[in-house]
Amino acid sequence: MKEKKNSRPVQRLLCFMLAVVLCTMAGISLSAEGLYTPPEEPRAQAVYMVNEDTGLVVYAKNAEAKMYPASMTKVMSAIIILENVQDLDNTKATMTIDLMNILAGTGSSNIGLVAGEEMTMRQLLYGMLLASGNDAALLAARTVSGSVEAFVEKMNAKAAELGCVNTHFVNPHGLHDENHYTTAHDMYRITAYAMKNPIFSEIVGTQQYKVPATNKKPERLLVSTNVMLSRNLGGSLYYEPIRGIKTGRTTPAGPCFVSRAVKDGYTYTMVVMKADLPDAEGNPATGTTSFAVTKQLYQWAFSNLTLQELIKQEAVLKTVPVKYATAVDAVGVTPDKTFISLIPKTADASSIVVEYTLPSELEAPVQKGQVVGSAVVKIAGQELGKLTLVANEDIDRNIILFFFSKAADFIGEHIIVILVIVILVPLMFWMISQAIRRRKRIKRGLGGGKTRSRRKKVYRGRRRRY
Repeated sequence: MKEKKNSRPVQRLLCFMLAVVLCTMAGISLSAEGLYTPPEEPRAQAVYMVNEDTGLVVYAKNAEAKMYPASMTKVMSAIIILENVQDLDNTKATMTIDLMNILAGTGSSNIGLVAGEEMTMRQLLYGMLLASGNDAALLAARTVSGSVEAFVEKMNAKAAELGCVNTHFVNPHGLHDENHYTTAHDMYRITAYAMKNPIFSEIVGTQQYKVPATNKKPERLLVSTNVMLSRNLGGSLYYEPIRGIKTGRTTPAGPCFVSRAVKDGYTYTMVVMKADLPDAEGNPATGTTSFAVTKQLYQWAFSNLTLQELIKQEAVLKTVPVKYATAVDAVGVTPDKTFISLIPKTADASSIVVEYTLPSELEAPVQKGQVVGSAVVKIAGQELGKLTLVANEDIDRNIILFFFSKAADFIGEHIIVILVIVILVPLMFWMISQAIRRRKRIKRGLGGGKTRSRRKKVYRGRRRRY
């Protein structure tokens, strides 16, 4: 009991310290799909923004709606190429007329490949990811899989593997097709996976790349369509924290952009799709609206959100009663690790709550670090993350208490059976014994009657002498 009493002041102190930390925050609003809402409505049909440090969906808008990805498709194409070509510099591809004819009359972006021209797979990757060359994507696709159709099958298989449930590709470049679609959420899944590949992340973060002279053409300069990487090309849209990734635009898809930004130790990935909404004054969107939306949201996140240590690993959050314990009757539970999350720099302490899932009691012995339950940390009703709760000390079992308690439990659970045994079994023995005795008396009665009869006859045959 002393251990339990000593733990209470510590619990109160830790809870007080946590409250002080949380009370330094004020004012927060939430979006319907993501965690927080920026002050201005983004001028895009769909948005999905994730803080990579915590995995939190910071903001989302129509994240599961089917949209056309346009040239953002090339992110998936690059994944398939990188996972199927071992030597990017020595694997070459040759452009053919039939591939060129596929793009004839589309007016789509290209890097000017001509029939018979050779390029390495690395050069084609730069061509499709920087300059968004559809000719480079087609040529790379056929070289990798033997046909464009077989390559697209790989794209769809990979999408399914990554958990993309609302994505379907029909080409490797992104030219419009009714059956070529994805969602902002799925596009995030694809991009987050691609960025794990160092070659991909290096390419998409490059502003320009020189392709040496080929067998058909002189040296050419590939410039990224991502103007946010260039102060000269981007002007007011230039944003130093940007680290790539890929633009896209067709008339049905509208301006699209999937990007990553890193600043002050924070990393975000964001998908913006169909940025075609007018501004507050009613001015129509332009081809650069996707960049404007991206910059607006990144500036808001970097300025207003911060990582906070909300719950320390050693903090005793709850106690759980323990049966059959030797010295105490409860054990404290703590997080298995310190809980850090992204929250507004000012937030209302009352909006942060912890919901526990714990057993009503435990049985000794209990080991320190033993998983006891879990908890969900929420802010204004939205989930920040989950905690695994563990016991904060070892508790031994009192064998005597355990034995007598189990015996009492057994009696309580089987009382009817025990009563039957205690009452009916002796009764049955008594009834049996009575039956046996009755039989014996009957037997004695039958045999004794004949003897008495004989004795009487003998007795009557004797005479007294006076």
